[in-house]
Amino acid sequence: MEISFVNIVDDNVLFYGYPLKSNFVLLIMETMNLPPDADYIFSFGRFVDFNENIHGKAMNYLFDKTNHIKKEVVGEDDATYHVTYKFANREDFVEYLSKDQMLFLCAVCHNLNLKSYLSAIIEILMNDLKLSFDDIKTYSKDDSFTMQIFTTQ
Repeated sequence: MEISFVNIVDDNVLFYGYPLKSNFVLLIMETMNLPPDADYIFSFGRFVDFNENIHGKAMNYLFDKTNHIKKEVVGEDDATYHVTYKFANREDFVEYLSKDQMLFLCAVCHNLNLKSYLSAIIEILMNDLKLSFDDIKTYSKDDSFTMQIFTTQ
């Protein structure tokens, strides 16, 4: 399973691919309810300002360094319970990635339906960097982050 980005620079089409580790593959298969009998490529084809030193660094960090999320129940009633998610290496995450890189990862996680990772990043953006939820949501749902799913067999 892979995430790919297509970038257009001076009429040249550039492709960037990021293979996913097994823990992310299983999580994405489950959250997106994908049949297990195919290999998938998640392509952000209209993402035209991809920079490997900025966005690629964020992708590598997310998939290589953030494989543990802490889940905390913060409230519950008879019908539901409310949880928060935080990265086990939260301080490293904040130190290593910029606000723009975190916003970019919000858009990726939103499209991949990685809710626990999305929630952990939003927590940092809102509490440490004082962004509003509406600003994060607007950025994450922007049309430039349209994702297509392709299968290979």
